[in-house]
Amino acid sequence: MFIFDALSELPPTEITRPANVQESKLFISIFTQIREEFNIPIKDVLGDSIYDAEYILDFIINDLKAKPYLAINPRRSRKNDTKLSKSGGLICLAGFEMIYWGKFKDRGKTRLKFVCPITLCKQNPSVKELNATANHCTIAHITVLLVALTAVKSGNQDKIYFVKKFLLNL
Repeated sequence: MFIFDALSELPPTEITRPANVQESKLFISIFTQIREEFNIPIKDVLGDSIYDAEYILDFIINDLKAKPYLAINPRRSRKNDTKLSKSGGLICLAGFEMIYWGKFKDRGKTRLKFVCPITLCKQNPSVKELNATANHCTIAHITVLLVALTAVKSGNQDKIYFVKKFLLNL
């Protein structure tokens, strides 16, 4: 899970957990860590629909004293735009038949999880197992921040996001 600062577009922290740990369960602890360790003022929180939950909205408004800008979780609305293929499979927003991706527990119920085949391709990391994946993510996080720091210290603030652009000027 990465959190990005909207002004710098850099991640102040990252956390890697097993795939069966929902990101929404990490939200409060990671924002509490950012607030306490970095003393970063949090004015607005922008997130996707996985964070559209009562306890998260309460934390954003009452604890962070910030404005939430969260996509609405379709489970919280009455409108049902579910599309099915001829064989009865779910259709994703891109128009492809979704692939079964396991089960998870939600509010005391076991739910089936499906994923768009495009997303599935992105979820095939070059390393395996949790420790290797966590190390991979941490190294990527450190690399992004080191490139940004080097760009700022060398007077190339406009290059803080891109390793390729920054290296062209060396």
